[in-house]
Amino acid sequence: LATMLRFLIADDNAAYCAVLCQMIESRPDWSVVAEANDGAQAVRLAAQFAPDVVLIDVNMPVMNGIVAIQRIKHVVPWARAIAFSGYDDEEFHEASLRAGADCYLRKEDLDLENLSRLIATFFSSCEV
Repeated sequence: LATMLRFLIADDNAAYCAVLCQMIESRPDWSVVAEANDGAQAVRLAAQFAPDVVLIDVNMPVMNGIVAIQRIKHVVPWARAIAFSGYDDEEFHEASLRAGADCYLRKEDLDLENLSRLIATFFSSCEV
């Protein structure tokens, strides 16, 4: 990728947000443009910063991540949304995808290797 990929992180757990931030910033071609600690803030920040990728926890206060994904996809339709949760819950998974998430991961599977693989799939220059 020639350009910098811009990320929005949304999670109400500040420590986990920091971990995700560090992971993303460890790649020279990735940057975190905004962090949200609830779904409503995630929607506002997505509209403000128009990120390429939104990493969003489905279980958050004020507005849950599933509703937030729907609204983010409305304001930034090209953004890729990666929903995640600490729970291995089929309902969350299906609801996230219905809301417009491009993918759903359990928190324990959200590491640099998996994220890099997903991003490569999302932004491959020659899509089939």
